[in-house]
Amino acid sequence: MTTTYFQKLGKAIMVPMAVLPAAVVMLRLGAPDMLDWPWLFVVGKLILLNIPIVFAVGIAVSIAKGNNGMAGLAAVIGYFALTSVVASFDRNIHLGILAGFFSGIAAGYMYNKFYDFQLPDVLGFLGGTRFVPIITVGSMLIAGVILGYIWPSCQQAFDALKSVASLSDSVYAMIFGMINRALLPIGLHHIINFLVWFQLGTYTTEGQVVTGDLVRFFSQDPSSGIFMTGFFPIMMFGLPAACLAMITAAKPAKRKQTASILLGSALTSFLTGISEPIEFAILALSPVLFAVHVVFTGLSMFVTTSLGIKCGFSFSAGAIDWILSYGIAAKPGQLLAVGIVFAVLYYVVFLIVIKCFKLGLKESDEVIDHNVGVAGLNQDNLVASAEAFLGALGGRENIVTIDACITRLRLTVKEVTIVDEKQLKLLGAISFVKVNNTTCQVVVGTIADRLATHIRKIMNSL
Repeated sequence: MTTTYFQKLGKAIMVPMAVLPAAVVMLRLGAPDMLDWPWLFVVGKLILLNIPIVFAVGIAVSIAKGNNGMAGLAAVIGYFALTSVVASFDRNIHLGILAGFFSGIAAGYMYNKFYDFQLPDVLGFLGGTRFVPIITVGSMLIAGVILGYIWPSCQQAFDALKSVASLSDSVYAMIFGMINRALLPIGLHHIINFLVWFQLGTYTTEGQVVTGDLVRFFSQDPSSGIFMTGFFPIMMFGLPAACLAMITAAKPAKRKQTASILLGSALTSFLTGISEPIEFAILALSPVLFAVHVVFTGLSMFVTTSLGIKCGFSFSAGAIDWILSYGIAAKPGQLLAVGIVFAVLYYVVFLIVIKCFKLGLKESDEVIDHNVGVAGLNQDNLVASAEAFLGALGGRENIVTIDACITRLRLTVKEVTIVDEKQLKLLGAISFVKVNNTTCQVVVGTIADRLATHIRKIMNSL
């Protein structure tokens, strides 16, 4: 399987994840330790406990051509078929989020393959898109039988592997944190996040089994949170401090301009945990500094887990999620103390490396010059920006597909060499990432989804 294939899966996974913040906000605001509104708490909990179905629908619709709703319907039916067949073999088998994952992928790809499938006239009513749920259910029944036989053995093999590699929770958390950030530049971190946050581990609440570090945390599993906690010191304190170091290291003539760009990204990272604009700026400044950031993330995961601090998030590790999680977190106050330590560490190390070794100073000035347009990327001039971006990407003829995640345009193009990276940065792009000869990403900040929508509108009009 190619990197592009996994990137498409990562993009599909991000669609249902957009539901999580709303679910967790309702769950926590309605909780007894906050507003104590049982009706709001129940709605949030209901969404969270049924998150596999949410993922099934979201992934299917994202994969299906035209985001067709019939694929979502097929995914739900396929999910029930899969889980029912597996449970008939052994009720102790808990596929968790993987049941939604498999059903969503199957429904999406079945729709793309059979949406115009023709049956004989006597069965014509069941042809076309109506055939998609039928073929999806059939495939999930077969998958259920296969998983019913092999899943227990797979689970035993996994447990045996874990017992052989008897590492501490702190080491596991550190490894996950480093891999997570190392995969960020190519957009594959969503795959490992999905498995760890939504599948790893089980917890029974009110007779229902939930899986994944994230879902278990908000179901108040006392052993959960180790794969999320360490991100808070990095997103809330470390990366904003890195921004301050880059501002300090900038040439006097560029310092004010640099501050106007990086301080906004630092505030976004602190409040929401959306850190990609900063991380790609670090990568453009120097891969060495990005490697330092990867190591520091792993170190933060190790320290917080070793100290017994546990905190979770619905979307990313920012102040908003820290506040929402405070009432069910373990030692949340200590998390701020750890964050301050990492802020100092990031600032000192980044400043020393940049100034003493002069890493990427030329690239830094170039990135700052090109980022002048970032402030101009807003709703008022988004149409004009979309037209200019389309031209810099090589025009409609060069674009095969264009999608967006939180801060990035994800593109499949006919030829990457046609893309004008310099012009993209002049227009406000933070960074340009070439994955291979036909796949690239353009980091533009949180306006990415709206920018992609306008570019698609222009392409369709042409």
